[in-house]
Amino acid sequence: MKRKRPLSQRQKTARRRKRRRILGISLLVLVLAGAALFAAYLRTLPDIRSYDYESATHSVVYSADGQWLGSIERKNSTYVGREDIPDRLINAVVAIEDKRFFQHPGVDPISILRAFIHNMQEGEIVEGGSSITQQLARLLFFGDEVSLSRKIAEALTALRLEMRYSKDEIITMYLNEVYLGGGAYGVYEASMLYFGKPPAELTNAECAMLAGIITAPSAYCPLDAEGYRYASERKGRVLSALYETGKISREEFERAVTERIVIYGKIPGQTAFEFGSCADGCRSCLGRIYQEAVGLLSEHYRAAGMNAQAARQKAENDLFSQTVKIYSTINYSMQSTVLDSVYVQVTARNAGASYAFVSIDSATGNVLCYYGSDGTTLLDLAQSPHQPGSTIKPLYMLYLVDRGIATTDDIVVDEPVDIDGYAPGNFAGEYYGYVTMRETLTESLNCASLKFFTMTDISDEIDFVRSMGVSTIVSEDYSLAFSLGGFTYGITPAELAGAYCVFANGGSAVTTRFVTSIELPDGTVIKPEETLPKRIASQEAAQEIKSCLYSVVTRGTATPALTGLATFGKTGTTDDAKDVWFVGGTGSTVTAIWVGTPDGTVLPGLGSYWCSYCYSDWITRCRDKGVFVSEGLQETFYDSTENIFILRDGADPSDGITDDETVSVKVLSDRVDRYRARRVVRVVLDSSTGLLFSDSCPAAYRQERWMLQTEAPDVYCTSTHMPDWRSLVDLFMP
Repeated sequence: MKRKRPLSQRQKTARRRKRRRILGISLLVLVLAGAALFAAYLRTLPDIRSYDYESATHSVVYSADGQWLGSIERKNSTYVGREDIPDRLINAVVAIEDKRFFQHPGVDPISILRAFIHNMQEGEIVEGGSSITQQLARLLFFGDEVSLSRKIAEALTALRLEMRYSKDEIITMYLNEVYLGGGAYGVYEASMLYFGKPPAELTNAECAMLAGIITAPSAYCPLDAEGYRYASERKGRVLSALYETGKISREEFERAVTERIVIYGKIPGQTAFEFGSCADGCRSCLGRIYQEAVGLLSEHYRAAGMNAQAARQKAENDLFSQTVKIYSTINYSMQSTVLDSVYVQVTARNAGASYAFVSIDSATGNVLCYYGSDGTTLLDLAQSPHQPGSTIKPLYMLYLVDRGIATTDDIVVDEPVDIDGYAPGNFAGEYYGYVTMRETLTESLNCASLKFFTMTDISDEIDFVRSMGVSTIVSEDYSLAFSLGGFTYGITPAELAGAYCVFANGGSAVTTRFVTSIELPDGTVIKPEETLPKRIASQEAAQEIKSCLYSVVTRGTATPALTGLATFGKTGTTDDAKDVWFVGGTGSTVTAIWVGTPDGTVLPGLGSYWCSYCYSDWITRCRDKGVFVSEGLQETFYDSTENIFILRDGADPSDGITDDETVSVKVLSDRVDRYRARRVVRVVLDSSTGLLFSDSCPAAYRQERWMLQTEAPDVYCTSTHMPDWRSLVDLFMP
């Protein structure tokens, strides 16, 4: 084997130089490549130079009387400035989250190393090394993804944030963005939620508890017993850190450790709804306002050339991402008063009762109040169908009167009835005999109502009720059971209130609405298209039924609804009182109140009088507060009635009228003459003259009998009753 010649010193030197050149060039290429890659990576990061922090935007909903009703927002947050964040809260957050926050440039290598060592010792991740600025970078620009590349991106972004903003600005942004459990983002919402006061009023103990929640908001959320225990333990660690760093004195530490913290669990005056936050008791109406606002904005964008899908998506995005102002029809002063009336008349009677309360200005269609059983269920029970019971009766009776098929003075016999196997009964099995349509409604008589219902084609009556805005009628509802409120699904309180607006409006139906206008950030104002009332019945017919409904309130089943002002209305009660109602109005304000349970559970003692009392209580409170707004107010309506006798059906008066052929019926005093042709009167006659018996008539001539009013004499006998001389001659001469 041939041996290689050893290299000379010159050759060795030349080879070393060549290797160094190759290595240098390689390193340069790697550095340039790395720099290029790093530069490209930086370009994928947020552009901090042009970034301006803005707190979360949201659309605001206002009531008709200028009150804040709610906010449409993706997260429940309220911005608070540095001047309103106490130093003790900042000290608590820094002490537990990032002790060297005011010293490091955005990334703290010491904290990262300490966390690495601690995690290695424990064998799991028990401590994070992210600074407050890194956490802010994640909150503003990144999601919750955990990866090495994401950590690097957060660190680089944190460094750039520190170059753009001061420490005070960074901590302020952080405390407005951080999630603190319970659906609250930022220290203001969390402070109000947990302690019922703004951050500026927090004690050292409360600041420590709030700061301790940041690490694990789900685990340390103090809204339940377990979370409160964990949050209290965490609070102690924060206070210890504050004491060790000299931020609080020994006395402050001991006082804070022993302080008993009471958790409110609710932002005073506020609650949450599906699309944001709202004033107490406004969850259901905010849902309707949101849907209507989306619809109006969608129409606006479609008119600008967008297709339906794009228009709706932009409308929804704008409501969450821009400061849109929505002006609603809700009168908050009247709406908030409902809570008091419902508590006294419903909740205090049975805390398990659910309710719905809808009030509409029938002159405009504006929804003044709208409750869907807030606080007892997440359902919107004002938009959920319920069996209407007897509240359905005036609706189809309006059709009968409007079409000339019957009048409110027409008479039927209230008695047990069976029509093709359908045999309903009256309440408590009591029957009234001959009754007018007015008395049928006043006493809510089932059998008499069914007789009126069957006076014509029932399909025409049901179609008419549908035209009043009742959308829940299905084909199976075209039956005799409809006459007493027997529905497949029922009617929503919102639609039933709208239907009764026809009585207040003199026969015209109105389109209800929740939004009067929307103002976009650029000043553009969007208003709903004006809709004219739709006449569905004559004013005379509507007034007749409304008059009957006045009688229901003044002397019928709804007397607890008396308000001191003329009020019309109707009660409704379904089998076993699963659903009870009052629907009626005062002036132009029409209201539907339903009480029951979502699953149909029977509540002990539940009756329609709960609803009637609730209505009068609400009207009274609104009047006392001076917030009741309505048109056409009148003093209390009273009607005068009297009982008259009429000829029984099928009786033949030609051969005299017996007691059995007469019946009593209650009618309005000022309408007695309408029954003249059928009315019978008990008269005392002089048998010799056929005139009314007078004091001068001999007792032997007195004759008492029933007569038709049209045939009864109205003149008293004036005869002297002296014997005729020819009669005497005949008597004594043969």
